[in-house]
Amino acid sequence: MSHIDSKVAAELDLNFVACRVSDIDEYIKYRHILLLRYPTLDDVGYPTYVLVDDLDSPVMLGALRGGFDKGDFRRKLQSMLAAAAKSAP
Repeated sequence: MSHIDSKVAAELDLNFVACRVSDIDEYIKYRHILLLRYPTLDDVGYPTYVLVDDLDSPVMLGALRGGFDKGDFRRKLQSMLAAAAKSAP
């Protein structure tokens, strides 16, 4: 599924980072971003998608939980991008 998701992200001119919980080093590297939206990790679903503006000093723009077909994933990402653009200074 992440292959299709990464293709959709690329079509929207976004970078896509797949981070598997089973890859401990990768998970530790990006865990702080996940904690921005899910501080206790109680509501994390798999997969979880987090949209941030910058990986080094991230600001949360949105999050999605669960698997989606390609069309739904694209629409939801576009909706998050539009909302982020409206709230940008």
